[in-house]
Amino acid sequence: MALTISFLVISLQGFWENGLVGLSRHSLEEMNLLPEDLSAASSWFGVVVFGFGIVPFILNLHDSMAKPQLIYLSLKMGLGIVYVGYVVISNGIRILLGPSHVFHGDVLQAMPASIISNVVRILMTVVVAVTAPLIVIPCGELIEGKLVIDDNHHRRHHHCILIRVVFCLVCMLISDFVPNGFVDILSFIGCFCVATTGFVLPSLFYIQLSRQRRKIDSHMDRVFIIDVIALILGIIATCVTTYLTFRVLLVQVATD
Repeated sequence: MALTISFLVISLQGFWENGLVGLSRHSLEEMNLLPEDLSAASSWFGVVVFGFGIVPFILNLHDSMAKPQLIYLSLKMGLGIVYVGYVVISNGIRILLGPSHVFHGDVLQAMPASIISNVVRILMTVVVAVTAPLIVIPCGELIEGKLVIDDNHHRRHHHCILIRVVFCLVCMLISDFVPNGFVDILSFIGCFCVATTGFVLPSLFYIQLSRQRRKIDSHMDRVFIIDVIALILGIIATCVTTYLTFRVLLVQVATD
């Protein structure tokens, strides 16, 4: 609900300032909705990959479902809806605000200093606050699994809370250090962490698991080649976009 209200307020702001001027043929011809360069494309890639990065909490969703066997169908439907929503909302807001604002990254940069823009920022803060546990808990469990934690239930509970609080504090400090932190941090995490877990590791693990089956099933040779190609493309995309995004971050930090 908070996200819906936020996008609605931003859209109304653009409509109130420009009307439907952005939808005119002349305006659409002048407006470039594509990334300006390879660095901008890498930033876009990172944000998109982060938005579709379901790997950290897919097991939590699976365990909480009444019919876990429907997890893949649910994910396909959910990601399809999110994809269409991303396209419509991102381009629609860009078109509405384009005639009166020039902004890169966070759309909140284009919002004027007013009560409305502050309300939108508060709503976005609420969204982050209520969705953070979906990321903090799985990531905290990964860290807890690598540490030796006391078997005592009471002490174990306190140790888990301490790990998650420290994890949140580290993320908060990093986001405060990076200029224009919201978009830049999402881009970097998407390019490096989510792309690695989503594009590189699955193909690598599948190749390792299918090595034995290739000796029995000749059909696996074609699957193996496809996985190798996917692995190579994933490594290239991850390395190139991570480097370009990190380079932009360093330039912005040095400038500030």
